[in-house]
Amino acid sequence: MKKIVWMLTIVGILALGAHVTALAATPPFFKGKTVSIVVGYTAGGGYDTYARLVARHLGKYIPGKPTVIVQNMPGAGSLVAANYVYGAAPRDGTVLGVFGPAQILSQLVGGPGIQFDSEKFNWIGAANAGDVMVCVANTTAGVKTIDDAIKRKEPLVVGGTGAGTTTVNIPRAYKDILGANFKIITGYGGTAEMRAAMLTKELDAGCWQWSSVKVTAKSMLDQGTAVVFTQLGLQKAPELAGVQNALERAKTEEERTMLQGLLAENSLGRSFVASPAVPRERVQALTKAFMAALKDPKLQEEAKKMKLELDPKSGEECQKEVEMLKAAPPAILNKLKKILTEP
Repeated sequence: MKKIVWMLTIVGILALGAHVTALAATPPFFKGKTVSIVVGYTAGGGYDTYARLVARHLGKYIPGKPTVIVQNMPGAGSLVAANYVYGAAPRDGTVLGVFGPAQILSQLVGGPGIQFDSEKFNWIGAANAGDVMVCVANTTAGVKTIDDAIKRKEPLVVGGTGAGTTTVNIPRAYKDILGANFKIITGYGGTAEMRAAMLTKELDAGCWQWSSVKVTAKSMLDQGTAVVFTQLGLQKAPELAGVQNALERAKTEEERTMLQGLLAENSLGRSFVASPAVPRERVQALTKAFMAALKDPKLQEEAKKMKLELDPKSGEECQKEVEMLKAAPPAILNKLKKILTEP
């Protein structure tokens, strides 16, 4: 009897060993595959620049070491990309999305065309959270401060990508809250197109993240053809100590709170997401790989040479930020809705 039990035990151990060996021999899901990072803007802008930096290093940290590429899908200020990743893209983890966090706020205030729930995205992480917003103008426009823009007789023509985006939300807030004399023109594919329009004097100005402006518009600033005339952030950018923070220009506590509400969504800047339907174990692999890539010395060295700021935030932290935004007071959201959605 003991001999039989012993033999059965040996057989069980051998069977278990064979099962473990079979599992170990199973190649990782991502092996031999291509992971696409869908960017909601045209090539050459800030979001595209960050996405390509991450793409060059992410693959080596994903189990199976897949090829990682960037695919630009501009439209409606990155809304097209956000909707695509949420509902139409493959749901197996081979597609990640990068879109403007202003779309999250647009969803909360009932903006048009939203086909996603920001809380249900699988948040992979953010490359540079908590950026400072700035507005930059051609020096020929004669605007050096936000007060110049408020007192200006002729409207300052400001470009934007589309309704519900940061490039439109920020100038709308300056116009409707602080009284800046802005004429906002939308429809540009990204900040690269906006910069090109500024060079031809089609536009006077544009508003977007400082981390992007100081890299992508560096030649304009260095040559003195453009100037940063205002910034909006919980703290000033160290390089812009002499530029007034719009929060200091708010006349009432309500105005200040509304401006801070706009900054809340910006804490999700340069975020990467995946479809809600991606299996949990693949999401975990992607989030772990994302944070490892951002800590990679080669990526950090490359970012330093490109003068790109890095302030990584985990997918879990991004998820909590979204939940906090959705818990904003209805009164504030209603007032922001008028600013962000009314013509």
